[in-house]
Amino acid sequence: MHFAYWPPQLNVKVLPKDIKRNITNKFEKEFYPWCEDNWQLFTGVKEEGIDYKTWREAVYGIKRFNGLISFMNAEDWSQRLPETKEYLSLVNKTRNWDAKFLTNFSLLADII
Repeated sequence: MHFAYWPPQLNVKVLPKDIKRNITNKFEKEFYPWCEDNWQLFTGVKEEGIDYKTWREAVYGIKRFNGLISFMNAEDWSQRLPETKEYLSLVNKTRNWDAKFLTNFSLLADII
């Protein structure tokens, strides 16, 4: 998993605080517990004989997700939201994705 840093209007820091809070809560209340309960299903765990402690401390596991959430919440770039709307609108029209985008990213429907 990796964030888009460029163009800056696609940086996750652009999201408004309420959406960031929603994402953070979803990770903490739903995704992390699911990961903990299903850690043995992650790619390579069974094949490599990885135990829970090794999985839990892996750079590309929960630590990575925590880092992504911390990065998102580190700064408020929401003043760039109009640029984000304009950019996404142009890309969605060019690719004929208007309906598809909001179906896949319904969390953003109120800001796009």
